[in-house]
Amino acid sequence: MLKYSNSIFSNYFGGAEKISSHEFEALRKYIYKLCGLNITKGKEYLIIHRLAEIFKANGCKTWAEFHEKLVRDRKGALAEEVISAISTNETSFFRDSHPFESVRAKVFPKFLEKQRSARTRSSGKVRIWCAASSTGQEPYSLAMLISEYANSSEGRGLDLSRVEIIATDISNKALEAARKGIYSTMDYSRGLPSNYRKYFKRKGSDWEVDPKIRAMVNFRKLNLVDSFSHLGDFDFVLCRNVLIYFDSETRLGIVNRIADMLGEDSYLLLGASEGIIGQTDHFVAEYVGPAILYRKDSGEALKTRKISSGFNRRSVGKSATA
Repeated sequence: MLKYSNSIFSNYFGGAEKISSHEFEALRKYIYKLCGLNITKGKEYLIIHRLAEIFKANGCKTWAEFHEKLVRDRKGALAEEVISAISTNETSFFRDSHPFESVRAKVFPKFLEKQRSARTRSSGKVRIWCAASSTGQEPYSLAMLISEYANSSEGRGLDLSRVEIIATDISNKALEAARKGIYSTMDYSRGLPSNYRKYFKRKGSDWEVDPKIRAMVNFRKLNLVDSFSHLGDFDFVLCRNVLIYFDSETRLGIVNRIADMLGEDSYLLLGASEGIIGQTDHFVAEYVGPAILYRKDSGEALKTRKISSGFNRRSVGKSATA
């Protein structure tokens, strides 16, 4: 049994500091079945720290009692609280920067090419999916980036009215915050290049995303372990820094299902530690500067190829508007 002996911890956790191996295993399996998150043995502290407030709010004395309430939760309200608390919502605007640089250099020109070659307006529609979008910083970063691109010399002609960004997350709480598009000064300052601050305005002590940028993003609830074929086909998918929380079988299943929704030569962007080289034959890995883009290619096994042309580190951090 894991137990925090310090009286300060005991007072804070209100009994939640004690969890037996049996209780941990029951909760770990429940969470895995609920949302696919793989909480491995030795991470009892994760359940204690993230679920203690819900544990106390529901008047539980033991984790076995808490698990029983989850099992009996017919309406799913308690399960939704658990999902929001256990999910990792670490995010920021233009997180890591270089993946966005690679997207501008390699992916956006394909959008422009698609629209220019389209015979009809509908056939030139560009669809982007941002999975596990948390509180919205990533899809809004993408919307700002593509707006900048459309107003630059290389992107002139890209019709933003035919660009759709679908952003999904499992947490209703995160989605509610994302739709509002209002961020603290800390969130606003963290990672946001100075030339993108024009897309925000003051709202009290916070900052609000420009309505035109918010209108480009459609937020929806989605559990990645469930079917997501109903979202339709996409030209580009971002699924960053979420697959690391799944086991290998679930992770590969998600990647292969994403492949089914991408057109030939369309791209998938994953987190830096979420490489799929050697695990699937649906993609070719292309290095664009320090980032890796996975290009859909059904005809050959996964391989790597160095891509050097078109990469420009100034494109995110500095304005490239003509």
